[in-house]
Amino acid sequence: QQVEARAWGWAKRLPVNHYSAEDIEIVKPLIRDTLDNADNGQEVEWSNPDSGHSGSITPLTDIKQDEKRCRQTRFTSFTQGEQAVSEFFLCRQPDGIWAVEQPASE
Repeated sequence: QQVEARAWGWAKRLPVNHYSAEDIEIVKPLIRDTLDNADNGQEVEWSNPDSGHSGSITPLTDIKQDEKRCRQTRFTSFTQGEQAVSEFFLCRQPDGIWAVEQPASE
């Protein structure tokens, strides 16, 4: 349960309060797969015809920081007729979980 909260705590800043449980079940594995495998700029879309909600995940950068793979990523969501766009700097932790971190200053 604690791993689950750490893994997805940052996602609460997305408009998930409008997501159905089914939306979340669609999005969670897609986020991890996209961050692990998608190229920079590759938009990966999702939709749930039952709720009418949809969105996309677009990794923008792929860098190493503190020996971890990190990606600046844009999340776009369409829920209840509204669009929300958020960006997060996410780093893959040693246990495989992606978590929000602060990008290093240049």
